[in-house]
Amino acid sequence: MNWASRNEESLGTMDAEEKYHQIFLEFSRALRSLAMEADQQCETQGDFNVAQELKYEILTGGYVIGKGKLDEAEETAIAAVASAIAAVPDSVLTFAEGHAANVRNMQHPAWTPIRAGAVLLLDLLEPRIAQNKEYFEKH
Repeated sequence: MNWASRNEESLGTMDAEEKYHQIFLEFSRALRSLAMEADQQCETQGDFNVAQELKYEILTGGYVIGKGKLDEAEETAIAAVASAIAAVPDSVLTFAEGHAANVRNMQHPAWTPIRAGAVLLLDLLEPRIAQNKEYFEKH
């Protein structure tokens, strides 16, 4: 069972619309962090196990794919960033506590193209992020 499926189960009593929006919100927050430089990423994520947490959170993007809410380009871009982060070497995903250890993990060259992809994906998803914000303002 993948993370998206486990996360969906943990949101048990929510209807499908609310689940989608909650998971999209968590994904977009992680995407914003992922788009930052290493130092800021670590501060934003609380300097605790940042690489593993971001990987885990970005893989939530798998849940929002195929729900009929995004267009093909958006889904393809989400899948590409998720695929790239899934391929980050285990050596970069070592447990880290504290700022220096987390920054060291997040400065690994494997993150450079992923950060760039996150920036582009945020731009692409800007209208969807606005829709998500509106959903929560109404509910």
